[in-house]
Amino acid sequence: MTQFILVRHANPDYTLSEKEGYSKDIAPLSETGVQQARNLSKDTIFDNADVLLSSPFTRAKETAMYISLEKDLLIYIENNLKRSKFNFEMLKTRGLAKSALNKYLHHSKVIVVTHAEVILFLTGKWLKQGEYITWEYNGK
Repeated sequence: MTQFILVRHANPDYTLSEKEGYSKDIAPLSETGVQQARNLSKDTIFDNADVLLSSPFTRAKETAMYISLEKDLLIYIENNLKRSKFNFEMLKTRGLAKSALNKYLHHSKVIVVTHAEVILFLTGKWLKQGEYITWEYNGK
């Protein structure tokens, strides 16, 4: 059984996307989010992880970057770890996320930086920005 540490990205700064008309997908972390990510990266829960995965959205990749630097792990971008276009397509979002995670079941401990909806649809738990939950998954 693989232990997944599901991390909701830290606090984003949507001001650029709102001002310039860009997608929120490219929003970087806010100053608060950077501090959240730095603090999060030092958590011992991430010690001895085999793999670090991230959603392709900027706020998740930046959160993962701080964990990567602190724990000396490469980041693997998984496109299926993003929230769906329509936020609450539960079955589609869960199915895509599980298809991404299934590739890593041969590892014992995997860090996954993603979005609240993905975590909710996998675990039934809603996390605040910068929080994490451990979840054991065997591919079923």
